[in-house]
Amino acid sequence: MKYSQEPEIFTQETAKPYRGGPISVSGPSAVGKSTISKLLAKRLKYHMLDLDDEVAKEVGFVTTKEVIQKEGHPYFKEIQHAVLQKITESMSSDYVLAAGGEIVRLGYDQGLIKENRILIKKHTYNICLIPSIDLDEIVNILFPRLDDGKRDTR
Repeated sequence: MKYSQEPEIFTQETAKPYRGGPISVSGPSAVGKSTISKLLAKRLKYHMLDLDDEVAKEVGFVTTKEVIQKEGHPYFKEIQHAVLQKITESMSSDYVLAAGGEIVRLGYDQGLIKENRILIKKHTYNICLIPSIDLDEIVNILFPRLDDGKRDTR
């Protein structure tokens, strides 16, 4: 299958400059948000949060996959939004947030998706990770990584 949508690519010359403050790292599932966020937080000496871990902890589960399997996807998306809102609106220190792979994923509650995007834009400097500018290559790279125990792999 050939994908026709081309991603918008920002380079060092065209991206908005980072001027301090909280950072969110977004992107598709399995792209490496948690890994990159840990490295970035360590380098900047910021607190690191993983949204998936925070969501699971909020409802007493170990993984988001468990949340989805036991409570359903709509419930997961509501909790995810509530936790994102709590983090972005109440954290007083600088942090790096590995924003879950589904935080702005289309196909779910569009109102929550819009609110999530507003929260991320308003409260953080967002870095979106993609493994390639070629969408077919993105699928080939990420698809084998999806069964990591953190998400619903329907």
